[in-house]
Amino acid sequence: NQIGQAFEQNGTSCTRFTNELAMIRFLQRDSAALVIFDATQSQISAIATLKWRACHFRTDVPVMMIGRSWDSAAMVDALDAGVD
Repeated sequence: NQIGQAFEQNGTSCTRFTNELAMIRFLQRDSAALVIFDATQSQISAIATLKWRACHFRTDVPVMMIGRSWDSAAMVDALDAGVD
């Protein structure tokens, strides 16, 4: 979890989620400055979370994808779903 450690060294707290349901529940009751998805994992949870964000008008929560490259169709889908 090098990303979390880098943020925490600068005084920013990080919360790691292993599934989209736990993260969505967190976002419903707490604020977040940024959501980062690791693209080396499945893109399904990222797309589901982006759709939830759009449905609930939560554009105040920026979303960043990092990691390996996807094929062009998957990248277009992620951008269409709302990746910042």
